[in-house]
Amino acid sequence: MALKKQQSAVNATKVHDTSKDDTGEEDEKAWLLVEWFSTAEKPKETRFTSERDALEAFKASSSAKKQLFRPNMTCAETIE
Repeated sequence: MALKKQQSAVNATKVHDTSKDDTGEEDEKAWLLVEWFSTAEKPKETRFTSERDALEAFKASSSAKKQLFRPNMTCAETIE
């Protein structure tokens, strides 16, 4: 697997949102982890309010393909 740092935006379907915003609006300050467990499935999205929690989840993920996005939606980490 190659580890790449790149600038990109994500266009994925929301599956899981851990933000605590009851209004239904997405937290613009949230880190976003996108994981693909198979090519046939839609990616799983998980949001984190802290960089540390997001990086720990990225490292612990068993997904073969995953991307971690900063709150400004630039890609921080990618494994394909």
